[in-house]
Amino acid sequence: GGGQVGDVGVLASCDPGSAGRFEFEFSVEDTQRVGEVTVHRGSFTRGGAEAAARGVPVLAQVDAARRAAICKNHSGTHLLHWALRQVLGDHACQRGSLVRDDLLRFDFEHPAAMQAGEIEEVERLVNEKVLLDQEVLSHETSYDQAISDGVVALFGEKYAETVRVVDIGGFSKELCGGTHCVRAGEIGYLKLVSEGSIGSNLRRVVARTGLFSVQEALEERRLIQSLCRELKTDAAGLFRKVLAMTEQVKELKSKKSKSAAVDLGQTARRLLESATQEGAIWTVVAQLEGLGIPELRQVCDQLRRDGRPLVAVLASVQDGRVQLLSIVTKDIAGEVFSARRILAEVGPLVGGKGGGRDDMAQGGGKDPDAVPGALERAAALIKEAAVSQG
Repeated sequence: GGGQVGDVGVLASCDPGSAGRFEFEFSVEDTQRVGEVTVHRGSFTRGGAEAAARGVPVLAQVDAARRAAICKNHSGTHLLHWALRQVLGDHACQRGSLVRDDLLRFDFEHPAAMQAGEIEEVERLVNEKVLLDQEVLSHETSYDQAISDGVVALFGEKYAETVRVVDIGGFSKELCGGTHCVRAGEIGYLKLVSEGSIGSNLRRVVARTGLFSVQEALEERRLIQSLCRELKTDAAGLFRKVLAMTEQVKELKSKKSKSAAVDLGQTARRLLESATQEGAIWTVVAQLEGLGIPELRQVCDQLRRDGRPLVAVLASVQDGRVQLLSIVTKDIAGEVFSARRILAEVGPLVGGKGGGRDDMAQGGGKDPDAVPGALERAAALIKEAAVSQG
């Protein structure tokens, strides 16, 4: 119950007359309640269904270590629910839960991401109660009496007239049918692993307890130690070191961006110097190396600023793929000079396609070897249009 996974283990025949030899063994991979019946799902590892007839004495052996780990996470879930309500408010009610041996997952109502201080306070409150090592008690009572006593019931759940109350230290009281620790101290240490959104006004936290939380902490320590070795600092200076490196990366990116802008500006100037003229129209058709569409756009922006009536078709090969961009200055863009029409014809020549507007279009293809021929065709199209306009 309460989102808890089922037990696993072994069912085996234990007929005293068999001299200790099992007639069958059944590996239980999951245990679930279906109505009033407990169903064990699994497979036979020795013998078969014919040996498991009704009335045969059976030894049921649960995986005790796994079950104990589940108990820690289930009792930890109740303490986590209590702590969330203490820190965030009574609205932070449970809306879903998963209790496994290696972790617990808890969904609750809350309108915003938890702040770092709130997460720390929840974890502190839970572990403060764990250290008190109070007894985990359970008893049955009527549903109405439980609600009257302030026991937490889950919204939307259907409960029978008689319910089971799990009480940890008198401060955490919930209706629950699952498995729990005998004392809260068995939880060991509850460590919050993550917190995030799963929908509108719904948050999800994941936590670990027992040896799994210790393992989580050890992995974090190893990561910090590795970073300290790599950055030649200690744990106390790690944050300052990373912050300084982040600022350095920002500065380098800024310098690189400015340098790239200068290079693209120079590229645009070289293209304008080599532009050809057909009547009143200037033409730029060129292949540039290693540029993507964003960089080609920046070059074309520079070409537009020249002010001349211009048609340009630029191509580049980046990561083995052809990038195409065509522009026509707005003063001449239209039916005769159309970037869209140029790329619609040139795109297929490089094994791709192109499209856009009359003043700007882009495309691409997968045949870099076809770029020279495609650009020759683009130049011919522009010349034909200029000649037709006279």
